[in-house]
Amino acid sequence: MEELTWRQYDSSDQSWKGEIVLRVNGDAVSTQTFLMGFAKKMAILVKDNAELYKKVKNKEKGYRLLSLEAIVEEYNEQCEE
Repeated sequence: MEELTWRQYDSSDQSWKGEIVLRVNGDAVSTQTFLMGFAKKMAILVKDNAELYKKVKNKEKGYRLLSLEAIVEEYNEQCEE
């Protein structure tokens, strides 16, 4: 799983719009869809790691939306082992 940041300049209001996108098995998954139901959606992406799946699904401290980057890092580290 790879975390990518997508940015686009909006000339109408002269600002940058950003979005975090996860690359999972070659498919791009927008994290904007994670705002509602993060635990359920993220748990599906990490389901092959039973321990991480449980932590995300149970909404344990440190395994919620604001910890997205840390969750991705932990998932990738355990995949390398």
